[in-house]
Amino acid sequence: MTQARILVVEDESIVALDIQCRLESLGYEVPATVASGEQAVEQAGALRPDLVLMDIQLQGRMDGVEAADQIRQRFGIPVIYLTANADHPTVQRAKVTEPFGYLIKPFEERELQTAIEVGLYKHQAEQTLKESEGRYRLLVELSPEAIVVQIDERIVYANPAATRLFGATGVETLMGLAVTDFVHPDNRGNFLARERHVRGNQQPNLTTEKFVRLDGQVRDVELILASVTYGGRPATQILTRDITERRRAEEQLLHDALHDSLTGLPNRTLFIGHLQLAVNHCRRRIGYLFAVLFIDLDRFKVINDSLGHMVGDELLIAIARRLEICLRDGDTIARLGGDEFTILLDGITDYADAQRAAERVQEVLEQPFPLAGRELFVTASVGIKYCSGGGDEQPEDLLRDADTAMYCAKALGKAQYQVFDARMHTQALTLLQIESDLRRAIERAEFEVDYQPIILLHSRRICGFEALVRWRHPERGLILPSDFIPFAEETGLVIQIDRRVLKQACSQMRRWQDSLPVARRMKISVNLSCKQFMQPTIVEQVLEILQETGLDPGSLKLEITESVMMERGDYAMRVLNRLSDAGIELSLDDFGTGYSSLSYIHRFPVTALKIDQSFIKRIGGGQDGEIVRAVVALARNLGLEVVAEGIETVMQLDQLKALGCDQGQGYYFSKPIDEELATELIENDERGLSLDISRQDTAGGSLHDLTKSSLGSVAKIPAY
Repeated sequence: MTQARILVVEDESIVALDIQCRLESLGYEVPATVASGEQAVEQAGALRPDLVLMDIQLQGRMDGVEAADQIRQRFGIPVIYLTANADHPTVQRAKVTEPFGYLIKPFEERELQTAIEVGLYKHQAEQTLKESEGRYRLLVELSPEAIVVQIDERIVYANPAATRLFGATGVETLMGLAVTDFVHPDNRGNFLARERHVRGNQQPNLTTEKFVRLDGQVRDVELILASVTYGGRPATQILTRDITERRRAEEQLLHDALHDSLTGLPNRTLFIGHLQLAVNHCRRRIGYLFAVLFIDLDRFKVINDSLGHMVGDELLIAIARRLEICLRDGDTIARLGGDEFTILLDGITDYADAQRAAERVQEVLEQPFPLAGRELFVTASVGIKYCSGGGDEQPEDLLRDADTAMYCAKALGKAQYQVFDARMHTQALTLLQIESDLRRAIERAEFEVDYQPIILLHSRRICGFEALVRWRHPERGLILPSDFIPFAEETGLVIQIDRRVLKQACSQMRRWQDSLPVARRMKISVNLSCKQFMQPTIVEQVLEILQETGLDPGSLKLEITESVMMERGDYAMRVLNRLSDAGIELSLDDFGTGYSSLSYIHRFPVTALKIDQSFIKRIGGGQDGEIVRAVVALARNLGLEVVAEGIETVMQLDQLKALGCDQGQGYYFSKPIDEELATELIENDERGLSLDISRQDTAGGSLHDLTKSSLGSVAKIPAY
C-alpha cells in the first residue's frame, strides 16, 4: 500500500519534530513541517500531500483556521486540527472550514492514527462521491432527453434539452413553471394524480402524454417520473423524451400494415377485421343484415399486357376512387390484391340493397377512364354474399362464398353480378376434387386413347383416325373428355395430357404402319388445346415426339380450333408455318362455331376444314344445310379437304356426299374404339372391305351430373 503523505503545520519545533517522529513510526511519510499559515498554503500547493495536520496558533499573520480554509478551497486537501485551543469561538471558526478531525493536545498516538485514518477514508469517499456527482451532472446537462426537477409542483431545475423540448428561450424561462402547464388540458388531471402517486410510493412511473410547447406546437412525449431528494427536500424528477416522430412512424407502419400501398384502401387484414365486427354484431342483434361484394375486373390482364403495369396501376387507383363513391357511411371497401376489390355493406335494410350496390359498381366502372392518352373501358364481375345471423360462418367463409359467386358471374359471361347459394360451394368442392383426381390420374397413367375412324365418304374406306382421350377413373369408371378437359385446361394440366396423347397416338400409328401396309396411307389426327398450342416450344415438342416414335411427319394431322388461330393471329401464323414446313398437316377444327373469318383462312397453311357436328345434326333444316354447302364450296375453292364430324344417320351421309364433302366421322360409322378394335378395322380395310356400321352405345361413366350447375360452360371444350 502507498504511504500517506502528511504535511505538519506546527509553530513549536519540538512539538513538530515529535509529531513527525510519531507519524513516521506509524508508517506515514512527512514531506515537510512548517510553522506559519503562509508556508502551509505554499507547501500544500507545492507538495500536494494527502492530509494536513494543522495547529491553529501559528507564526505569521495567517492562523491555522484561515490557512486550512484556503487549502480546502484551493487544493481540496483534507485538514485535521491539532490544537490546545478548545474554546467555543475557536471551534466555531474551525467548523466552518469543514475539517476532517479536531484533536486536543496533548493526545495519544492511537487517537492521532485513528483521526488520520478516518480523515483519509472520509476524504476518499467524498472525492468518489463528488466525481460521481460530477459525472451525473455532466450526463444530465448533456443528455438529449429533457430532465426537470419539481418541488411542490414547480420546476426548480431544468437541463438544456428541456428548454428545447418545452420551447423555452432559456432555462430561466422554465423556473417556477409546472410540468402540468405543458400537459394537454384533457390529461392534466390524470398527470397530477400520477405525479402524487409517484411521490407517495417512491416507485418510478413510465407514461406517455401530449405536450403543448410554449410556442404552441403539440408533441408526443414519453415520461419517466421518479421520487428524489433535491436540496434536501422531497422532489420529483421527470425525464421526458420526444417521441413524436416515432409515434408517426408507428402510425405509418400500422397504416401500411392495414392498407394497400397502391390505392390507400384497406387491405385484406383490415377488411377481415371489419367483417368480423359485422359478424359479431349480426350474432347479437336479431334481424341485422349485411352483405359482402367481391369485385373482379374483367380482362384487366389485357390492359397490363398491352399498355404496361404503370398504366395498369393508374387504372387501379382511378377505379378505387370511383368505387369509394358507391359507399355509404359505415361501409368498407378494400383491395385484396391484383384487380380484386371487396365491399362490406354494413347494416342494409334488405337484400335488394346489395344488388343495387352491385349495379351501382358496374355503372360507375362502365364510364371511360381517360389514361395514357386514350379512353379505357372496364367491366367487372361481382359476387354477393348475404349474412343475416343464425349461422356460425366466419369472415373467411363469407369472403370465400362471395368469391365463388364472382367466379360464377364470370363464367356466365362477365360484366354482371351473381348472388351466392349453397350449390356454388358444392360445385367448388367438386371442382377441387376433380383437380386432385386429375393430378393423381397423370401420375398413375389413368388416361387412355381411343381412336375414331375417319372415312372417305365416297368409298367408305378408312383414311385415318382421330385420337380421343378417355379417363378411366378407378371409382367412376370411364370418363369422357367433355367432363374433365375444361378443368384440365383451367389448371394447366391439359398440357401434360396433350403431350401424352400425342406421343401415344404417334406411337400407335407407327406400329400400325409397320404391321399393316394399308395404314401407311392413313393419318392420325390429334387435337392441340389452346394452352398446348401457346407453349413457346410447341414445335420442338411435336418434332421431338415424331423423332422418338419414328412416325413420318406427313402421317400426323394436328387439329387446331379456329378461335385459337384468330385470337393468336401472328403467333399462330408463325407456329403453323413451322409445323407445315416440317411436313405436318394442319386441320381447322370445329369450323363455323367461332370467328369463321373466311377472309383469313387462306393465310394459314391448313389442309382441311372440319365442320362442327352441331351443323351436321341439323343439316336437313334449311339454313344449316346452306352453311354446310357454303363451307364445302369454300374448301373446294381453296383446295382444302372437308371433314364432317358427328355423322349419325344415312340421311346425313347422303346429303354430305351430295354436297361434295370428302371425309367424315361419327357414330354412323364407328364410335371411338380401343387400339385392338381399331386394328381389326384396318385389317378389314386392307382386305378391301368397307366399314360396317357400328351401333354400339358409348361406354363409361360421366362427371356431368357431378359438375352440372348454373355455372354453365366454363370454357370451350376441345374436340378430344
